[in-house]
Amino acid sequence: MSRQLLEWCLWNALFATALVAGILFEVVWIGWCVAAFVWLMLLMHLFVLLVGTSKPLADPVPWAIARTFDAGVIAFTAAFAWYATAAGYAAAMAIQGLIYLRGAESGDD
Repeated sequence: MSRQLLEWCLWNALFATALVAGILFEVVWIGWCVAAFVWLMLLMHLFVLLVGTSKPLADPVPWAIARTFDAGVIAFTAAFAWYATAAGYAAAMAIQGLIYLRGAESGDD
């Protein structure tokens, strides 16, 4: 397993654990931290999309794995009526996809 894939798995496992603790087990402060993280991630992705980055970025994991995780996060947050967080996460992942697409296109030069 590559280092990038391992890091992606660990960070997303931590995010999923916090998501479950915050929403399902109703640990309110963790839920607020998860929501804040999602919106901060959206803002950071918007910044990178608008300003750009010095090096092309590539998705560290296969597309199907990443989108399956993203769909699970969106479904879980929407199922528990965290619609704004679900929308923010979906927007952040869509923008991230555009960033990776731009990185792939610039890497072909």
